[in-house]
Amino acid sequence: MALRSLKKGVIYGPVHSKRLGRSLGLNILPPDRKVCTFDCVYCHYGHTVVQPFELPEPRFIEEELREYLSEEPEIDFITFAGHGEPTLHMDFLEIVKRVKKLRDEMAPNVKIALLTNASKLSRPDVAGACELIDSPICKLDAGDEETFKRISRPMPRIYLEDIISNIRATPRAVIQAMIIEGSTTNASDEQIKSLVDAIKKAKPTFVQVYSIDFPFPDGSLMPAANEKLERIARVIKEETGIDSEAYWESK
Repeated sequence: MALRSLKKGVIYGPVHSKRLGRSLGLNILPPDRKVCTFDCVYCHYGHTVVQPFELPEPRFIEEELREYLSEEPEIDFITFAGHGEPTLHMDFLEIVKRVKKLRDEMAPNVKIALLTNASKLSRPDVAGACELIDSPICKLDAGDEETFKRISRPMPRIYLEDIISNIRATPRAVIQAMIIEGSTTNASDEQIKSLVDAIKKAKPTFVQVYSIDFPFPDGSLMPAANEKLERIARVIKEETGIDSEAYWESK
């Protein structure tokens, strides 16, 4: 199955996001490869390959964003995303400070979001950066270690318990739960119960439930039905008291 193309530069979009409106993407990772601490079975950028890489400098990222914002674009969010885990950039805190300063000067009504797998949120500089981000959106697709390893396929010494703790320690954290079916799934009743329990522990401000609707590497995977997503979101809200909403392509 065809995969999504890698981003060619620091800035891409804006894209219409079901969860963020018009979102301007920032890819602060290398433009020619995926860099991540996970190798999610459904990732639309393909498999994670560990190899040397170079990262764009904070000054270059700032210059690119300044040039774009000077055109006064209609956007709702500036989102740290790209192809991989943004918090792997060792200058992440400095980059966030520069982006926030530019946002405050040039587009004060625009919010800043981060899409993260939460594996690096315990790093002091990353935790400090998250204090400056309006919406840290954290991936949590499983509530038990076995499902976590099958779905997220984390790098060695990354454990679900730590992911949950990292999310709980992050102010304004939102959880994004990807539900999939097929040869690998996290959608059984038992798995959903474990996920709900993990969400209780993580204590986010909001939960987004969605499924695959883009190219992915394994053709044996299938999206969860809209009705199932709605039911899962409803169960999360009923069991945890945390607002939850299901999203799908046509919604």
